[in-house]
Parts: sequence; C-alpha cells; structure tokens
Amino acid sequence: MPDEFADYDFFPAYAFTKILFRIFLPRRLQNELDIFAEEDDPVETEYFNVLITYAHPVPFTAIFYPCEENAPSPSRAVSIIRRYLERHFSDNQVDFRSAGPSPFHANFVLGPGTGPTAASDAKFLINDISERGAGYRRYEIKYRSEEENIQYIFRELIEYVQPFFATYYTLERDRINQIYISEEVNSELQKLQETERRSWLIRIFKQFFGASEIVRSIFTSLLDMQFEKSRTDKFFSEQSRDENLLNETPLYYFIERIRADYPVFPSVETRELVLLFESRRLKLTENRAVLVAGLLGGVLGALLTWAISTHGDHDVIAEAPPHNAGAPGGSQPSPISPAPAPLPPK
Repeated sequence: MPDEFADYDFFPAYAFTKILFRIFLPRRLQNELDIFAEEDDPVETEYFNVLITYAHPVPFTAIFYPCEENAPSPSRAVSIIRRYLERHFSDNQVDFRSAGPSPFHANFVLGPGTGPTAASDAKFLINDISERGAGYRRYEIKYRSEEENIQYIFRELIEYVQPFFATYYTLERDRINQIYISEEVNSELQKLQETERRSWLIRIFKQFFGASEIVRSIFTSLLDMQFEKSRTDKFFSEQSRDENLLNETPLYYFIERIRADYPVFPSVETRELVLLFESRRLKLTENRAVLVAGLLGGVLGALLTWAISTHGDHDVIAEAPPHNAGAPGGSQPSPISPAPAPLPPK
C-alpha cells in the first residue's frame, strides 16, 4: 500500500504490473512470526506464492498455497509473510510499506466447481460460507473444473477481482485519511477550549498571540477534509461506472460497509463555531487596542502638557528681577545710591 497521505508514494510505481515470487518459511519461523500461534501449525505448508499486483489506483498483494478445503485460517499466511518481509526489508536499501493488519477481514478458499458451477458461463462463482458470529468472513471461490494449471487459474482470479480490491483499498485509505484530519481538527478545537478556560490575563495573551494560528490550522484541515471527500466520491462514481466491482457477489458487502463507516464530521457546525470565536476574538482585540490607544494618548498628552508648562516656568524665573535683597538667610545687600548734593545759596 502507498503512504496514507500520498497517491503514488511507492516505488516502482508501475501500472498494470505483477510480481510473482515464492517464499519458503519453515514451521519454526512461522510460529515465531505468527502473533496468534497455537500448539498446531499456523498454516498447512512451508511454501508460499506471493503475487503483488500494481493495479490502478493502488497495489495489493495476494498469497496462495495448497491447503485443505476446511483450512482453519488461510489469512494467517498474509500476516506471516508481511512480518517476514518487514523484517528482511528493514535496512536502508529498500523501503517496504504495507497496510497491516489487513482491514479486509475475510478468508478465501479456491477450488474446482462441480455440477451447475462447472457449467456456468462465469469464470468464477463466489459463495459466502461464513459461520454465524464468526469474526472473519469465509468465502469459497469455484472455477470451472476443466482448468488444471492452478497458477494460471490464480492469475485469472486476480484479474477478476482486481477492480474490486483496488477500489476497496483506495476507499479504506481515504477513510483513514479523513479520520486523521478529523483528529487534527478536534485537537485544535481542544486548544481553543483550553484557551477560553485560562485566567483572564493568560487568555488575553493566548488570544492575541496563538489563537489566529489555531484558527488557520482548523480552516486548512476543513478544506483538506472537503477535498478528500470530493475526491473519494468522484473516484467511487467513476469506478462504479467503468469497472466490475462484483456488485452481484457477496464480496460487495465490504464496499457497502466501508462506505457506511466513513467518518461523519460536523464540518459546517465546526466552521460556524470557529467563525464565531474568531469574530469575537477580533472584536475584543479591537476594543482592547482602542482602550490601550486612548490610555496611551492620555498619558502622552499629560506628559506633553507637563513638559510645556515646566519649560515655561523656567523661562519666567530666569527673566524676573531679584526680590527681598536684604532678607536674612545669606542674601547679599543691594548697593545704595548716594544722596544728591545740596544746591549752593543764591
């Protein structure tokens, strides 16, 4: 499977390519790799055929091996092979990616058909033989009995179910993407809630410095969610029109279930709530800015008035004549002008 957030983040990205190889796993190693290993052997063989199909739009892998018709759990082979490949591709030379555990919870048994099945025009007939209450569903796939080459039959089966599985895994990937985006939005909403519950001083600081980034992140995630939903709906509509999705077989149950399990996120309500918070925050910020500007203007005006008045008082004191010349306290006496001389007699 490609990366959760990329369409073709895998290599080699070849369309309509199949890679078939065989793996030998001794039973000792199977028990080591199987997390559900019991006293009995987890599977009935030590040789596994692995077929990787690069189908549009995503690749998928099928594993087959000879077994009895009543094999207890063929899907265990998928888990064992996946863990084995993850272990041996854990170096830096090969980047091995897989979707595991597989979300497709079903076991398949392939065998020759008899009677009406053999005479049918269909290449394969799929029957649901699941037991009531079983965790994994079980399907038997019958092919026309005149075919003898089992590998050729298996490749034909993959061609038959390829559109179905490619569609299923694409829908599953997109569903997981939307779950991740929903969790991101919920996380950001929780941050807004924590901001509102802080003390008034911390709340003002958080609203002024951090809230705008949170709001931007929420709106970006809502846009991503809407884009994912539109893309998924378009993809499913095109696949339903152009491909055989096995609508008439029991397997279509998985398509219906995954469509029903898509997360329903209240995008409209979240958007309105965030817009309300943002408008309230901007209004409070505007009021605080006006208040701060008024206070600063008053303080600056008072300081300017005081500075002007103080400067004027100093100028008046510098130009005024001295007073209280002979007053005690260390002041120097002012000089006394001599009396005018008397006039001579006539």
